[in-house]
Amino acid sequence: MAGGGPIPRILAAARPARNGRDTIAVMEGLQTVGVRCAFCGESIDVLIDCSVPEQSYVEDCHVCCRPLVLGVLVDEDGVPSVSVRYENE
Repeated sequence: MAGGGPIPRILAAARPARNGRDTIAVMEGLQTVGVRCAFCGESIDVLIDCSVPEQSYVEDCHVCCRPLVLGVLVDEDGVPSVSVRYENE
């Protein structure tokens, strides 16, 4: 990465993505959340299983293909918040 050091962790609140027909893409406990890649800074959508209240997993960025660790907390209303960090952070 060129420039001024590491990118801080990024938190994202649930922001339903819209598909090509402009309808919200949410299905049975799954929700699409927009986050920014910790490496390339591009906005990507990740699919979150809101039936699991706390989870952490690795998913590759859809733009630069680098591994991101996603930390997910789902509140009592079923709204997820997602933290994104480098795999080796």
